[in-house]
Amino acid sequence: MSTYLPTLKQLQYLVALHEHGHFGRAADACFVSQSTLSAGLRDLETLLGVVLVERTKRAVRFTPLGNAVGVGLQASWVIDLWGQSAAEDASARARQQAAEAGWHQARVLVAAELAQLYVAQRLCQAQLAVARSDRDSRAATARSSAVTRPTSRAAITRLASSGEVSSVMVV
Repeated sequence: MSTYLPTLKQLQYLVALHEHGHFGRAADACFVSQSTLSAGLRDLETLLGVVLVERTKRAVRFTPLGNAVGVGLQASWVIDLWGQSAAEDASARARQQAAEAGWHQARVLVAAELAQLYVAQRLCQAQLAVARSDRDSRAATARSSAVTRPTSRAAITRLASSGEVSSVMVV
């Protein structure tokens, strides 16, 4: 099984785009056309199997992973006064930003799920209130019917026995 690694040109394109924040200026800095730079970055994303840059008509936005890779590459080529790579500091910051972005997304997903559960609970409470109201209404109707029926039957029986009414229809 062969493993394909990114080319230095592709990595250079990513660093230039990270530095300049614009495809045209990054292409000029790399002495290539904008389409060549864009194609090289797409090949890099395909090779890695991840999206590094979100392309819009107005702006270039790096994904958290793309930002981490861009900062790491950019910093790895700079050596500070003590001979250590500035990549350690920058990549640690980039990893922290990526982790924070992941936590933010998780918090948003949890909040959305809680909102759905809250709405479902409120709907159940409303349905329960309607069912209770219906039950109470039916019970009141049953009590009222039980009270009025014997009275009306007793009155009809009295009327019929007294001979005042010849025929009575009970509904």
